Amino acid sequence: MTCPNAGEYYLFVADVYIQILYALYLYRNFYASICIYLTIIFLNFQYLLSLRPPPREVARIGGTGLLAYLRPRIQSVCKNLYPTNPDAVDEILTGNILRDSLDPGAINVMISGSKLPPPRTANELLGADFGSAKSHSKEDSSIIAAAEGMWEGKTLVAQGFLDPLNDAKARARLFGELRKGITVKPINAGHCPHDELDEDVANAIGHWLLETTKKENEVGKDSGGIESSSDIIS
Repeated sequence: MTCPNAGEYYLFVADVYIQILYALYLYRNFYASICIYLTIIFLNFQYLLSLRPPPREVARIGGTGLLAYLRPRIQSVCKNLYPTNPDAVDEILTGNILRDSLDPGAINVMISGSKLPPPRTANELLGADFGSAKSHSKEDSSIIAAAEGMWEGKTLVAQGFLDPLNDAKARARLFGELRKGITVKPINAGHCPHDELDEDVANAIGHWLLETTKKENEVGKDSGGIESSSDIIS
């Protein structure tokens, strides 16, 4: 293990401050926001302790506190995440979330968040033209994709443009710029568009499948190949 360099440390601190400011905006509650992000700092303490995960006892205390804080606020948090159709946050949804949070193994899920390695980036997963193993090698891209577990096929991103947890419009734009073959469909919904506006997402998938199949058939007739494109459809 190596100690984090100054750049990693300052990026971590800056990220925590940005999240605290966002929590202040989202919950309008200073003390609640501080409690939440002190817990996050503890759960990510490996950045300050030579990249080692925190002791299990510390992670358990932090995770238990966070679950206890969030359980009575499930409905209000979900309604913030469903800005277009808050009525979709019904008793079934909130009851399922509460039930899962009370499962004996729920705390282990919280603890694992402080121990798992960082997830692979979208650049790597989708074989982007930049920031992936494929972009740094002169070998056949299909060979690299197979070795690295990349997906180079056509992809639809049905992005909720009102997602309060990130800059959704910038996120959609970046997905569209990763490579050809990625289509971004804006959905007028929040963090869970597939649940908040399920018909809109289903229609987007159906339209994308029809358009993709049509283009492949046309290109196949003309040149015998398959052409892919990256765009944002409305």
